[in-house]
Amino acid sequence: MKRLRIHDISIKHKMMFCYGLLVLVSILVMGAVFYSTMQKYIYEQASESYRQTLAQVVLNAEYKLNNYDRTLNQFVTDMPFVGAVSYPYKSPGDYSYAFLNTISKIFEVPKKDDSISQLILYKDNPSIPESGNSFIDISYAKEASWYPRFFQNTDAYTINDYIALSKKKMWIVTDEINQPDYGLAGEKLATTEGLYVGIIKPVIYNHEKITGIFELVLNYSSIFGDLIAPGSLPGDHIIVADDQMGILYSSYEKEVSLQSKLPAALSSQIGSDPSGKFAMVQDGIQSMVLYQRGSDSNWLFLRVIPVDQLFAGAKAIRQLTITVAAVCLLVSLLLALMLARMIARRLSVFTEQMGRVENLELDIHVDIDGRDEIGAVARSYNRMLRKIRELVDQLTISQQTQKESELKALQTQINPHFLYNTLATIKWMAMDGQNQKTMGMVDHLATFYRLSLNKGLPLLAVRDEILHLQAYTEIQKIRLEERIDVVYEIEPGIGHYMTLKLILQPFVENAILHGAEKRKGTTTIVIRAYRRGETMQFEVEDDGVGMSAPARAEHFSVEGGYGIRNVHERVRLQYGAEYGVFLQSKLGQGTKVTVVIPLVE
Repeated sequence: MKRLRIHDISIKHKMMFCYGLLVLVSILVMGAVFYSTMQKYIYEQASESYRQTLAQVVLNAEYKLNNYDRTLNQFVTDMPFVGAVSYPYKSPGDYSYAFLNTISKIFEVPKKDDSISQLILYKDNPSIPESGNSFIDISYAKEASWYPRFFQNTDAYTINDYIALSKKKMWIVTDEINQPDYGLAGEKLATTEGLYVGIIKPVIYNHEKITGIFELVLNYSSIFGDLIAPGSLPGDHIIVADDQMGILYSSYEKEVSLQSKLPAALSSQIGSDPSGKFAMVQDGIQSMVLYQRGSDSNWLFLRVIPVDQLFAGAKAIRQLTITVAAVCLLVSLLLALMLARMIARRLSVFTEQMGRVENLELDIHVDIDGRDEIGAVARSYNRMLRKIRELVDQLTISQQTQKESELKALQTQINPHFLYNTLATIKWMAMDGQNQKTMGMVDHLATFYRLSLNKGLPLLAVRDEILHLQAYTEIQKIRLEERIDVVYEIEPGIGHYMTLKLILQPFVENAILHGAEKRKGTTTIVIRAYRRGETMQFEVEDDGVGMSAPARAEHFSVEGGYGIRNVHERVRLQYGAEYGVFLQSKLGQGTKVTVVIPLVE
């Protein structure tokens, strides 16, 4: 039995089989990749969105706390107030005057802000009597759980320790009420039910003694009442814990107990980084957890989002991908037979026509009708042949233009007028005994022609192009004396990039010939070189006579030299049509020439 070889199968059946298999594999791979990519994209976008939301939550909470902290800081830095609560009064009259004029004004603040439940000053001054539940003895503070945390061993503090203590941010969440059980006659004692947020600030006298402690009592809801953003997904929760992993706020519970600790499933995965994210499975539910520590409070803010909610859109995409893949596969298999038959027949015609170009006969035309892919390929092939013929013609013209440009560039490298004028100036200075100037002129002239020749190479470093230009301008400044002033504005770090040689000197020469030599006074020429994106830009700007309607670079030429047109052609030949020379000029206001080339190292 004769074995069937792949080459023995008709092209129609081979194409039908390969096309169907390719479509099947492509659809399956593309579907899997698309679904995986979309799933990852949704996850990353959701993570970033919720991270930004969590960052805003942290920012808002600490912004509120910092505002109240700054408010309280104004009190403890108010020297008249600090002096009033620290002074040892000898009579009730003396204290009454200080209380009415200085101390009592501080306690007007809670009345102006609904978020403030109470302002308490724990005084350490026996000569000052207690007043209600806002001006009480420091012994009540010493009984609070937060006192050892913030004021441990203050008797051994130095001045620097007291300064550091005054700047320390002391924020607590607590349910303690450190108040006496009495009030002034007719005064209703303020009470705080449940949890509240406290801000602690010491009153330090002369950086050597704590004479009192302020506690600003804030309503719990004013700090934690709006942590969940509107429109949050079901199951989206925020938890706030202190640096000991004690829960300060949790959207899971209506009432928070300060004895509750962060679950081990959360706390065990939180690293030392100020922010991060991780996946967690709890009670069979997979969630994404984002966390961020407050920079001032050191509280830990966590956001827990169920992963199923994040990937709800991805499931719909998966179902849609499967449906589309099945439909595409069925249609593709049905079309495979018909397309294979059509392609096989017309490909043979196309192959026969293409064989005529083997001997570089570029004048042929492949004649295949139809608007399908084979017809499109045939038309593209015909256009390619025409383009090749056009490119051959353009290459011939470009080579001729390049040779002419190189010849003109060589002519400008040895400009006889510039050389004669320079040598004449050197002769005059030598006869006049100006030896130093003569030596400088000779050095500049040598540098100018050494860099002009550049060992016959067309490219040189930007630093050498600037050096060449400096040599030229120094010669012209000596010759023209006070009639020109040249300013260089060269961006640091660009000297190693490469550029065509002699692309700036013609414009400076043009500025001198048509600016400085045709007007009275001093003409300022500014030379700039800087990077912009992936391009290098040179500018030569003068405040000379200018032009009423500057020509385009390809039509412009400088009298007595190859000029802007030649530079423009050289740049475009070297780098492409998107680069070149651009002119800006106004009559009586000067001219600005910009040369744009790519960054080349």
